[in-house]
Amino acid sequence: MRKALVVVESSELGNIHWSLLRGLVKNGLPVYPLVLPRTGPATMDDNSQAVAVWSSRDDVGMVLTVGPNDHLLPTAFDAARHFGKPVVSIQIDDDWGIRGGFVPYVDRYDEVLTSAESCISLYLEKGVRRCEFLPFAIDEDVFYPNSSVLKTVDVMFVGSLTGHRSQALLRLQSQGINVVRVGTCAGRRIPAWTIPYRVWKAEICLNFSDQPDGKPGMKIRPFEYAACGTCVVSERWPGDDLLQDEMVLVEPEEMAVTVRRLLTDRALLGPITRAAQERVHAYFTWTCRMKHHVVRWKELLT
Repeated sequence: MRKALVVVESSELGNIHWSLLRGLVKNGLPVYPLVLPRTGPATMDDNSQAVAVWSSRDDVGMVLTVGPNDHLLPTAFDAARHFGKPVVSIQIDDDWGIRGGFVPYVDRYDEVLTSAESCISLYLEKGVRRCEFLPFAIDEDVFYPNSSVLKTVDVMFVGSLTGHRSQALLRLQSQGINVVRVGTCAGRRIPAWTIPYRVWKAEICLNFSDQPDGKPGMKIRPFEYAACGTCVVSERWPGDDLLQDEMVLVEPEEMAVTVRRLLTDRALLGPITRAAQERVHAYFTWTCRMKHHVVRWKELLT
């Protein structure tokens, strides 16, 4: 059986790119992982040549890319198309990416898996033969509950501060709720693998509806919080139906009242937390989400 060339932007444990690759491997897809970081000494031309050279190998039967691919040139996919090898693009943060113009080369893809259902028609209109919805998921080996860590934080928020989030946190603070924020430091993002060690300490993790560009969008964090065994209190966001019965969904002005009620009667936290944790580990791991895709991709590689 030939292998799939899987192009990712990060090899950081817990990062969505690497976690998705692990989901493919756990399902038995034979792969060549090619890590091409978005930043570093390599140029777009270097990255594109790497994809083209590896795509031309006889033992490579298809190309899978994770992310928007805006660190590549369209020539990256020339070899695959020349030799008739399918190019599959797994687009994450898709609604945000398309709004920002970060999803180039759509005409080069034979198949797209998108994190935003609203984008399916867009890809089909642009000539992609197959496009399916792929909800966010987690790496179960990184995001899991740890009962040995004491809950020493009542409420935590992980992420950058947009205008909307800043106002929401100030509103909570004005109502006597202390929120511990874990965010960027000196322009550096939070390493994905460190998130569980922070979240394990929290009784409640907050989720807001907006993406970093300030507009509502699909989110990975609620899945990670739930998988770590922490109660998720969230504004309504695109995709909340995936965990609707396992999260505490509130309107923005209701968040403080809801958080205070949960902290006053902590017996309420246990059932909510357990239900979310069980659902995420049963249905929202990359191992689970990629299973049926791997079955048909293996057929392409035989």
